Amino acid sequence: MKILLATYWVIPHLGGVWEQMKIVKTYLEQEGHEVDILGNTPDGNGYYLVNHGKWIGKDTLLPLIREKLGGASFSFLQGDKISFDMEVDRYAMELSAAFFGLGQYDIIHAQDVIASIALSRVKPKHIPLVTSIHGSFSKEQLIVQQTENPDLTIEEGINSFPYKYYSALEYCGAHSATHVVSTNRWLQNMLIDKYAVPSQKITVIRGVFDTASFSQGSSAPPTYPSKEVGKKVIFTAARLTRIKGIHDLLSALSFLKQFRQDWVCWIAGDGAERSTLETVCAAAGLSDHVAFLGYRQDIPALLAQADLFVLPSLQDNQPVAVIEAQVAGLPVIVSDAGGLPEMVQHGTSGFVFPAGDAHSLYFTLKHLIENDGLRVQVGASARRWAETHWSVQRIMPELISLYRSLRRRMRAGRNI
Repeated sequence: MKILLATYWVIPHLGGVWEQMKIVKTYLEQEGHEVDILGNTPDGNGYYLVNHGKWIGKDTLLPLIREKLGGASFSFLQGDKISFDMEVDRYAMELSAAFFGLGQYDIIHAQDVIASIALSRVKPKHIPLVTSIHGSFSKEQLIVQQTENPDLTIEEGINSFPYKYYSALEYCGAHSATHVVSTNRWLQNMLIDKYAVPSQKITVIRGVFDTASFSQGSSAPPTYPSKEVGKKVIFTAARLTRIKGIHDLLSALSFLKQFRQDWVCWIAGDGAERSTLETVCAAAGLSDHVAFLGYRQDIPALLAQADLFVLPSLQDNQPVAVIEAQVAGLPVIVSDAGGLPEMVQHGTSGFVFPAGDAHSLYFTLKHLIENDGLRVQVGASARRWAETHWSVQRIMPELISLYRSLRRRMRAGRNI
């Protein structure tokens, strides 16, 4: 088969979606399939087919699109710059895909709802469009609004234009697809309950991970830091944005410091909240215990030195950082947000605490730091869980089977 993997986002990028795309492409090619990748150029100024060197600059497309969207029919968009710019870019993706041509593909696999909408409008009708949905724009947007305005009620949030816009994107993206792939039951249920996507149109296929390659990287020494003798290492890796809950981790660590000093916390990742979090860290007297490591390319080696992993997200789907920690054999602490609880067997391969509850997170951290045997036992269970649930060799055959089934049914003219 000839397959197009497509995303609205800049590629390459730092998120888990790009990592998934690379793994899927590699496996499909090893199985004899031909794979192209379509996405935003690294500078965001165009769209390109990564492995063909074909690209089109947005400067040739945007004047026409902006003129169209600037008319009276789209006045509802013009008061929100982020939504307006996203609509402009979605149309640019649509025109770019039409320019490249989609008729040569057997399967088109969009990796987000924006790409799903764009490609559904210009693809030939007989080609199946599979859409993987990796999270919820609207739920994240609501949390961001509540964070920026603590007095905002839920009703006010869901009636805001940004929430309605992102909900519309999710609805249209899911319904534009021939078939939807969800990475967990939480997301599947949201698509059914909130957006009325028929259950038979959704297949749950967990994200894939190259466990062998990742494990090989754990033997390489990290650039810095080195683990101190007698100190447990609490590790997290995340974009430093409000949605990842790092502020709750710092609150939990401030409680922990009152009772134990035998730990450090390494925070890998970068983002808009970094300077704010560093200020909070200093004000809480945590600077000697917490290190902000920035963006790192030696995550396997850092995890090899760590004693436990934590991800306190306020909203999340199936983050690669959790999978990496499990493959490394670490006990994992996650919040109960989104799809995170489905990644951990509470009390066996990790622990789940209520999102936003810094006290509960503190108690879980303290419990694991105080119990060496429990940490080792839970970490070993996490590694076994990872080998069973995330292996590319186990999961990719499910995706290929779905591709072939959809292709046969589309060719036969059957409803999907």
